[in-house]
Amino acid sequence: MDTLRYILIIQTTISAWLSALFISLRVEYYRAVLFCPEGYREGSDCYVESWEMWPLWLVTSGAVLSAVSVVVMSAIVAPRNKFKISAYAYLIGVFVAILFGIFSGYLIPCLASVVMGWLAVLVVARLTNASIATVFPRLRRSKTAN
Repeated sequence: MDTLRYILIIQTTISAWLSALFISLRVEYYRAVLFCPEGYREGSDCYVESWEMWPLWLVTSGAVLSAVSVVVMSAIVAPRNKFKISAYAYLIGVFVAILFGIFSGYLIPCLASVVMGWLAVLVVARLTNASIATVFPRLRRSKTAN
């Protein structure tokens, strides 16, 4: 049964990321519907000159939501080693966030998702009473003989 739960971590994290994307798209749609003047809107597109498609605050909040949800959902689904699994999900997410940040030009959302993902990992560590040395054994303090 544990093997199935470890396999489900991948599907759960992808679902969490897609859910964060869907929520961000819905917020963009409702922002266009509520704040764009009536004659200048077609769906979620607004044709007013000062209208900014995908403002920085929306992209940043979507990136933060996806980072936190991926880390938390991976910890929830993991049968054991919740901190270790969430740290690995975070490291993979950092790699993907940096790629997205470089190729899209949104560096502030990239930085925000990296920071908030790390805070989510620290919360998981606190709730599971784990230390960083359980994930990265080389960071353990070595005992020195005097």
